[in-house]
Amino acid sequence: MLRLETQLATAHPSLDIVDRVIALRQDELLGHLLDPHGRSVGVVPPDLWAEPAT
Repeated sequence: MLRLETQLATAHPSLDIVDRVIALRQDELLGHLLDPHGRSVGVVPPDLWAEPAT
């Protein structure tokens, strides 16, 4: 992230980075049912052979 932030700051001197978040392995959340607080309450297994929705 530091390299990306440095490149952005060099290209855009007026840019202020105020926060950063890195999400790793987001695919693990695929198919989870979440409650209003974002906690997993169940799963729906994805159909790997289904055609993508358009």
